[in-house]
Amino acid sequence: MAQQSPSEPKGEAEGAPDPVLSVVIPVYNGALYLSDLIASLLAQQRVSDEVTFVDDGSTNSSAAMIAWLGAGLDGLRVIGQKNRGQAVARNVGVRHARDFVNGGCT
Repeated sequence: MAQQSPSEPKGEAEGAPDPVLSVVIPVYNGALYLSDLIASLLAQQRVSDEVTFVDDGSTNSSAAMIAWLGAGLDGLRVIGQKNRGQAVARNVGVRHARDFVNGGCT
């Protein structure tokens, strides 16, 4: 096994696999914003490995928009549930992610 030098960033050691980038997005009636959101995800320098949308009981076309617009996203997952609030929806998405590190989003 290769020795990692103290100055070498963790996860970038020779032969180490890239970390999985999981994005979790709780959605409630957000159809108007989904096009820009998905375009932003696709434009990132490091495209995510998996994207989990949790439709938190939307009463508009959010779920259909996610499926249609998100067709270009690798690892797209859409979870539907009764409206239980943003925090619960986010936690449901995190439970379905392969790996998750909270980047401080609120």
